[in-house]
Amino acid sequence: MNRAGRWASLLVAAGSFQLISCIDGREEVWIEPNGSGRAEIRYSLPARAVQMKGGDAAVLAMIRDYIQSTPEISESTCEVRTEGDRTQIRVTTQFDSALDLKNAAQGTGMKSLPPSAVSLAGVVDAKLAGRTLDFSRTIRPGDALPGSSFLPASAFAGHRLDYIIHLPGVPSGHNATRTEDGGRTLIWESPLAEAIRTPIVTRFRMDIPIPWKWISIIGAGLGFLALLATLFLRRLKPSRP
Repeated sequence: MNRAGRWASLLVAAGSFQLISCIDGREEVWIEPNGSGRAEIRYSLPARAVQMKGGDAAVLAMIRDYIQSTPEISESTCEVRTEGDRTQIRVTTQFDSALDLKNAAQGTGMKSLPPSAVSLAGVVDAKLAGRTLDFSRTIRPGDALPGSSFLPASAFAGHRLDYIIHLPGVPSGHNATRTEDGGRTLIWESPLAEAIRTPIVTRFRMDIPIPWKWISIIGAGLGFLALLATLFLRRLKPSRP
């Protein structure tokens, strides 16, 4: 390759590195006692990166196609808006079961997304033993941002990825950066410079509260059993002469 060709390659590489070093993300999930919930996902990235994918309309269509092919998501809204040199992506969703999100993260709809989006979605592992839920999610931003490992940490200064989960109760264990709301809100704060070099793992364990509807059913059942026991004991009681 001649000198002009090498300079052109370096300029392309420099431009690509500039794009991948300017992403910010915030994902927030609320889980209700019955296992349902909602989520709000926000990403901010360079407008040029979105233009390379076809622009706002193309990215919006891609996200909507994924949502429509994911039955675990019951309702959703999506917005892609470019202002100046930044594009803001905002997605809100609702789900009937938090455990079903594991299927959503590994379902056929995920295969329609580009590899970078799949890497940011991560791999979810959720196990329920009795009433104890063990949840973990491994996110690999470095795989989503190819070439990022060659950049100095200063290139990512001021950019971060944050993950927040509002739980219906206090977990018995977690690896969150910090907590709020008496321990029920878990927050993982990851500077982008660290996130691209080391996978982000969000993990917690907690006992699942029994939904109120099941409490009422159990209460009614116990009341019925008490009534049967009372009648049975009355029958066993010897009659007076």
